[in-house]
Amino acid sequence: VTTPPPSSTILTVGANGEYGTLQAAVAAATNGDTIEVQAGTYYNDSANVNANITIEGVGGMVNEVSTYEPSNRKALLDVNGNVTINNMSFSGVAVSDNDGGNGAGIRYEGGNLTLNNDGFYNNQDGLLGNADPNGTITINNSEFSQNGSGTGYTHNIYIGDISSVTINNSLFSAANVGHEIKSRAQNTTIENSRIQDGPGGTASYSIDTPNGGNVVIENN
Repeated sequence: VTTPPPSSTILTVGANGEYGTLQAAVAAATNGDTIEVQAGTYYNDSANVNANITIEGVGGMVNEVSTYEPSNRKALLDVNGNVTINNMSFSGVAVSDNDGGNGAGIRYEGGNLTLNNDGFYNNQDGLLGNADPNGTITINNSEFSQNGSGTGYTHNIYIGDISSVTINNSLFSAANVGHEIKSRAQNTTIENSRIQDGPGGTASYSIDTPNGGNVVIENN
């Protein structure tokens, strides 16, 4: 007997959508669902993503903006699962030193995360990834700029000890004192991308892989 795959649902967010906030749609989503967010700007709409879902902007970019500490005290999206995020930007996230001072556009907790055509701007960390020895992060056609709190311990992107991170056709620029790319992954691949501090930049390393591992850096 073959078990049929779970049914999937499209949940819509926006003025004409089923849900008024991404947070509400994420809370209602289950494995296999897709959340379609109407293009536009959404403020302080943080969510914890614990299902295997796709979240995507439709009709243009979705700009998720933080003007105060997220309710989860971590990120606009705290992600744990097999999650794909398309056509979205994340900006302005900061948390207090009491909460670690590591506010991120996206906090990766585990699973397989794919980012397509996304942007991360002016956060304490653009993408902050925790350790998951079996986890993967894939980044395509995305931009990370002006992330970092100025301490040198926060970065445009910081990947923990995961199985692999693959970056392709993306832009990293103007990190605030920290690194443009920092990866502790067992396998790090960075290809066809631009890494540029800029004339007024203050970034430290362009690429830092302090744990070694297998590293491929080509055509950048």
